[in-house]
Amino acid sequence: MEKNYRIGIYTSVFTNRAGLVNTLDAQLKRCMYQYMAIFEGRGEVVGIYRDDAHGDKSLQRPELQLMLADARDGVLDYVFVTDRRRLSPDAGDRLAIESELNRYGVIILTAPKSAIPKTPKPRVLEWMPDA
Repeated sequence: MEKNYRIGIYTSVFTNRAGLVNTLDAQLKRCMYQYMAIFEGRGEVVGIYRDDAHGDKSLQRPELQLMLADARDGVLDYVFVTDRRRLSPDAGDRLAIESELNRYGVIILTAPKSAIPKTPKPRVLEWMPDA
C-alpha cells in the first residue's frame, strides 16, 4: 500500500509593502503546482501556513511556530516553500529552522518560479473567407 504523504505549505513576506497578498497567493500557487507535480495524488495538504509578518523577521512568527509545532507533533512529512529564504531572511535562523524540521523527520521541498510553466500567448490567426 502506498503511503499518503502529509504536506505543509509555508508562505511568508518580510516587508510592509502594499500588495503582499498577491505575493502570498503567488507563493501558494507555485507550491501547490509543485506538490501536484511531485506527489500525483499520493499526498494530502494538511496545513497551509501564511505568515504576512509585516516586517517581523523574528522566529516568533505565528504561522512559523504553528508549522514547527505540527512538525514536532508528527503531522507533517514534507514542507513546501518557494525558496528556503522564506523560512527566514537570516541565515542562522534559517539553519535553526531547517535543523528543527530535520530533527522531526520533515523534508523541505522548494517550488521555484520555473515550477509553473508559462502559458503561451494566444496567437491571432488571419482568416479570409472564400470569395
